Amino acid sequence: MQPIKIFFSYSPNSNKDKRYVDALEKQLADQTRNGEVIIWHVHKVPPGTNVRQELLKNLNSSDIILIFMSPDYLANDDCVDVEGAQAATMQSLGIATIRVLRIRPIDASSAPFNFCVTLPTSGEFISSLGYKKEEVLHNIALDISALVKEARNNRFVREANRREYSPILHQAHSMPVMAPVESLIKTRQTDDIKLNKLERKTDEVKNIKRTGELTRRKTNTRVKQKNQALTDSATPSEYGSTRKIKPLPRTRSRAKTRETLSTYKLRSTLINWLDGAGKEYKFLSKGNRGKFLFYPMILIDSFGMSAAILGWWNSLILAGLALIISLLSVVIGSVNTGNKLPIPLALLYAGAWGLVIQHYLSWKPVVIIGIMAAITFIHILLFRKNSR
Repeated sequence: MQPIKIFFSYSPNSNKDKRYVDALEKQLADQTRNGEVIIWHVHKVPPGTNVRQELLKNLNSSDIILIFMSPDYLANDDCVDVEGAQAATMQSLGIATIRVLRIRPIDASSAPFNFCVTLPTSGEFISSLGYKKEEVLHNIALDISALVKEARNNRFVREANRREYSPILHQAHSMPVMAPVESLIKTRQTDDIKLNKLERKTDEVKNIKRTGELTRRKTNTRVKQKNQALTDSATPSEYGSTRKIKPLPRTRSRAKTRETLSTYKLRSTLINWLDGAGKEYKFLSKGNRGKFLFYPMILIDSFGMSAAILGWWNSLILAGLALIISLLSVVIGSVNTGNKLPIPLALLYAGAWGLVIQHYLSWKPVVIIGIMAAITFIHILLFRKNSR
């Protein structure tokens, strides 16, 4: 069984942070001894090697990354711009799982890893807990053990993402944040010149078209006047009939008539459905119904379900797929003009939310069934036309 690699990211020059690193490493000593995990940090770099190259190699190959957040960590540019930014990229690409350990008080709202989950979950800093430090570190070790099991189950997906995004990982630390101001100014000037040339060419083409259209109109007017003069000067024949001959009506084949009728019926049906769907949408989104029922339901069903699946499976692909399916289901359900479609849609949402609640909360089956029934009833009321 291949061990799970854990990377400790902390300030190498901070003795205060090093104490917490050693304490957490001792909490995971049993798993390290059994070969379940491998712990690596900057103080394990072999002497005589390139520290930065060795650090990036072990960071890119890690499965779990623990960031020991403190004032010393955020004051170190290499820690934030290299290790922290790389870890945030790996979390976004589904390659590794990141946990930020709140060691000492500091504001990290602008850090590149500010969206990652923090430990302890209470939101407190470990250094301010006094005699509870060991208990908190033990709870953090238990959370990490759970992450190790999850990483072992998702190893195939993570390794596939690691191979796919390997070029991005090796270039992420050297990518520029933005282009220089001088280059932006030159680009803007070049774009303005190209735009002016394009506008001039467009004006020239328009002038040529207008001149040709005026010439064509004058020619048509002259031809009409000449034909009118010839008609007025001609004398009718005494043997000719003065009655106008009506053209015979064209007969249409039955196949063309059927095609015309079917096309007309299809267009009328589509127009009627669109009118009905538009009325349904206006009814739901009007006034307080839209503020307190329709729009919040779209946010909860679409983005809430996507966020729950992202936290469960840690996969952006599944989260995006869930977001697309949820949005389509909400749109189809909200503009439906029938009476049978809301039932399977409501059952679909109830089943999906039931699985999510069971995974995150582990409540009793009776409670989950009751919640699923409530979700089904709410969506039927939202989508079903005759229930309003």
